[in-house]
Amino acid sequence: MSRLFKIRIRRVRGFTLIELLVVIAIIAILVGMLLPAIQKVRESAQRATCQNNLKQIGTALHNYASDRQGKLPPLLDRSPTGQPAYWITFWFALYPNLEQGPAYRKTVGTDSWGNGMNTNIVKSLLCPSDATAGDGIDTQTGWSIASYAPVYQFFGQNNTYNSAKGVNINGPKYTLGNIPDGTSQQVAMVEKYAQFTTYGWANLHNHPVSASYWGFTQWSALYGPWGLYLPQIGAKTTGGNWPNNEAHPYMPNCGHSTTMQIAMLDTSVKSIAAGITQGTWNAVCTPDDGALVGTDW
Repeated sequence: MSRLFKIRIRRVRGFTLIELLVVIAIIAILVGMLLPAIQKVRESAQRATCQNNLKQIGTALHNYASDRQGKLPPLLDRSPTGQPAYWITFWFALYPNLEQGPAYRKTVGTDSWGNGMNTNIVKSLLCPSDATAGDGIDTQTGWSIASYAPVYQFFGQNNTYNSAKGVNINGPKYTLGNIPDGTSQQVAMVEKYAQFTTYGWANLHNHPVSASYWGFTQWSALYGPWGLYLPQIGAKTTGGNWPNNEAHPYMPNCGHSTTMQIAMLDTSVKSIAAGITQGTWNAVCTPDDGALVGTDW
């Protein structure tokens, strides 16, 4: 009887342990080489998003002013009629210019943080490099947060009684058209971490803050009343102790690795590096000191 089929069994040789370890080592080296490039691309994208956010805020400030004869929003305002709200926070005043019309209209007859607006998340107020921003809600209070803060030396210099409103209004001393040092020399917004759990502090963007009725000591989406402390770039969000590069709520701070983004009052966005001198920083954060900026600007 002839054999109809001839079965050939071929033995397949597998990897040896040493060969497998070599392959794993090569993959690890390649990943190690690619990782910095990937991180650099990610940081570049995050920085671009942050710059766009600040550009939107600067444009919103100008649009607000163009409807009010050059006047800019105060840190805290009040409407006796409750239109669009009674107490009006700085960021809430900008809502119509930040594509937050529905939220702006929801507060008639209450305060700007009423009717659930204390939890209203505005994505353009969150920097993707801000590791503390999370889902946009502060873990300590349950209020919505921001990664940016207006500069007190411009937006809070004038704290005077308004007889028509019956309260003190804490706001700017100047309009867009009469800033002594000019709009291109005045910082409007700085980056600032959204949460500082070590200090029991957070940038609650729709929380009231003024020199007369709500203090600057907690929950202030604000920079400057404690002093013009220099920016912290790449500051730690947890661990360590200030001043060992741990983020402090009195200072501007950001998660970007090399520069911080700031919005000027002319709507431009500028990147500043670590090492800016105190004299230059004071000059660009104060609207009427007449100081010249240094070569580090």
